[in-house]
Amino acid sequence: MIVLYLLNRNSMKNNNIKIAIIENDLCRNKVLTGYVNVICADNIYKDVKFDIKSFTNAKDCIMQLECDLDIILIDYYLLIIGDTDVLIGEDVVAYVRAYCPTCEIVVISSQEDDEMLAKLIKEGVTEHIDKRKDVISRIEHIIRRFFSEA
Repeated sequence: MIVLYLLNRNSMKNNNIKIAIIENDLCRNKVLTGYVNVICADNIYKDVKFDIKSFTNAKDCIMQLECDLDIILIDYYLLIIGDTDVLIGEDVVAYVRAYCPTCEIVVISSQEDDEMLAKLIKEGVTEHIDKRKDVISRIEHIIRRFFSEA
């Protein structure tokens, strides 16, 4: 499941948008990263430079987390084969919220646990997208909304 979407309106002043993707399923990661690259193409957002980074685990992303990150999409359950230390989206939300307090966060997951989703929203998540539904168009809508609200 994909989890976080962060917005930092300050970087809009520089026309430089930073996006990180954390998805441990390599196939999903490549598809999502490819799609984000397509919807953030130069011919669509002519005056904006996108810096898109992709990670297959949260640890690597956390180690490289930048406080001016604008958007982050993350898998909620970040299982790494052979690794006993499993991070979940809730852990990453708390870390990102502490490091990037001005960011907005949107969760993309297949979670059906309303209590867990409510807890994430209480911790600063502003939107939840069910990954079993039309994730691609929702991500595009969120990016467009980001620009219209900037």
